[in-house]
Amino acid sequence: MPEPGLLDKYTKDIAALVESFSEKDTVGKKSLLQLLASDAHLFSAASIRALADAEASAGARFLMYLLTKEKLLTTGLRDPDTCSLKDAVASVRAIGDMGPHFQAALEMDLSTALRSRATPESATQMIRILDLLGAIPTQNFWPSFQGELMAYPDRAVRSKAALLIGRNTTHPAWIKKQLTDGDARVQANAVEALWALDAADAHPVFTAALRSPNNRVVANAVLGLYRLSDLNAVRALLDMAQHADPLLRSSALWAIGETKDPRFVPFLLEQFKLTNGKMKLAVTRSLSRIRRHEKTSAEKGTVRICVSSAKARPDGGRNVVLALSPQDGDELTSLKPIEFALWEGGTLIENYEVKLPNNPAALVIGSVAPRFPSDADPYGRAVGEGLKRCLSLKRPDDWWRIDRYAIEAVATDPNAPVEKSSLPYDDALITQELKTRKGFMTDPRHLEKAISMPVPRERATSDVLQAIRRQIDAMDKSSGKRHLFVFVHETAVEALDDPENLKPLRQLMAAEGITLHGICPFFPEKCEGFRDLCISTPDGAFHTSSVDKLADELELTYRHLLNRYEIDYWLPAQADAAQVTLQVCCESGSGRTEFSLTPQN
Repeated sequence: MPEPGLLDKYTKDIAALVESFSEKDTVGKKSLLQLLASDAHLFSAASIRALADAEASAGARFLMYLLTKEKLLTTGLRDPDTCSLKDAVASVRAIGDMGPHFQAALEMDLSTALRSRATPESATQMIRILDLLGAIPTQNFWPSFQGELMAYPDRAVRSKAALLIGRNTTHPAWIKKQLTDGDARVQANAVEALWALDAADAHPVFTAALRSPNNRVVANAVLGLYRLSDLNAVRALLDMAQHADPLLRSSALWAIGETKDPRFVPFLLEQFKLTNGKMKLAVTRSLSRIRRHEKTSAEKGTVRICVSSAKARPDGGRNVVLALSPQDGDELTSLKPIEFALWEGGTLIENYEVKLPNNPAALVIGSVAPRFPSDADPYGRAVGEGLKRCLSLKRPDDWWRIDRYAIEAVATDPNAPVEKSSLPYDDALITQELKTRKGFMTDPRHLEKAISMPVPRERATSDVLQAIRRQIDAMDKSSGKRHLFVFVHETAVEALDDPENLKPLRQLMAAEGITLHGICPFFPEKCEGFRDLCISTPDGAFHTSSVDKLADELELTYRHLLNRYEIDYWLPAQADAAQVTLQVCCESGSGRTEFSLTPQN
């Protein structure tokens, strides 16, 4: 290995030349050639280090050309005296992304090594070649060497080959066959390779591997099941970590650390008190790994958890309905059940079911709200605040329309203006595109104006029923899941309590497939018919929150349209409901909340 100080200087010089390189400027080429001529071995080592961090560029390609032309590239990558394995692997990954043709040379080296007499030295060299080949982005060469590698007398070579071939095979039967190999390291690496395969193919092989007498094989199999979101892996890991065999306990603690799952923290803290020596060290390592992951997840952002319903049935069944919202406002539709963790009364819930959201490609949102004559009306301010909060969650392609209805006693006023347009906005907002879309908008800026700007009386309907019908007409034939939010004013209660008025509305809702959400902070007991209509539509709801809580309720409802999850789990029948803790830890961040269960008769 070249002297470190000189190697660092050469690497910096070469990296600078590569970065500033130009095809038209011959100075860079001459400088690289001079460095090559001064010390080829040092140039090779420094170039490999420089390529590890280089972007695809003319300079990087010229440097690879020089190394290949002088037969220094693959020779340097293979030689531990030229560069470390870490630098060599990093360079291969970078070089591979740039698309040179050095793969054939490495394959030839591997073929030569396989034909040579097996010695400890040749096995060490072969493992390095395998590591380099394993770093190439596209690997389609393993079938050519599969038989020879798995028959090679050195166990370390076979173990490495099992991992690399297994990661690139589409045939789980091949991996399952390796479970019969006499070397446990080969078995363990074959199971690890299976982590990258499709769940349907991998699951039965992991299950078979659980029967292995070897601790590493079992640990890799349980970890594989965990990564497939098989919740049975949680109990398996806990049992294994308390097994009488110290090797199984040690491997289980390693696997728990690999999960990075916060649900294991209480268990590990308890084990820290009970263990000593090497086992305490293993517990500490697992705990540290999980804590680091928790910190990283927290730095990514907070996942807000909004629980809207939490019920405990007499038979011990629990049902929790919640909405998740990451800090960046994106959808969360790809979470795995294993990324949720639940405790009730401080006891870990090991078995539960998570119903994931099936978000529509587009939402069509209609809102029917009173036309408030005064900006000081508390209900009007609450409606505006709630709509603005929902607007902050709106997806770019979702359509919104906001209709208003009059709350003044205009029916007896002969001078009341006649409605002149089906578009419910001020003229300043109306464009040809808006007319084409029947009043629906997608631009958040325009929608914020529609929420905030006063609506001319002539653009509001005379009553709530007419506003609902106008919204439904506008929604006709629109593409997307349709939701209609109706804000009930106290002056509209009577109209919505009349069965004759509701009958045609019920028919329209059924025919159009619209989900209806009623918001009624005034006299909700008088709107039983309208409430029944709302909850009879799929996923419909009827909210009776007070004005001061309306914005929170509306925001929660809208979050459920995007990221609604449902969790079911079971405790022994007649188990007393206790405080529940729910934690989510995923790529978008982490969140934690506590809530109480409502007993159900």
